[in-house]
Amino acid sequence: MEKVKFSDRTTSVGGVLSIFLGCMAVVFVLAGVILSFMHKGNGPLVVGALGLAAFLFDVGGLAIGLLSFKESDKYYRTSIAGSMMCGIIFVFMLGIIMMGV
Repeated sequence: MEKVKFSDRTTSVGGVLSIFLGCMAVVFVLAGVILSFMHKGNGPLVVGALGLAAFLFDVGGLAIGLLSFKESDKYYRTSIAGSMMCGIIFVFMLGIIMMGV
């Protein structure tokens, strides 16, 4: 059976990029947590760098995801998913940073 498409809308590029940046941030957070556990809480400087990179990727992903709603005639599911994922990780990383201050 052939798929019929009634619209010329496509997926938002900003939404896809937001999801990619969010996934990279999750990888950085997990790598930092694993390194911290391996060193029993006295992790090397790399752990802090991974946390900062995750925070910056989240800020970028959140900004791109929110700006992607301005794209006209697009499907916004990826924008919603990427913005939500980056927002949740952003709050998590902000909490970790605030605990360390």
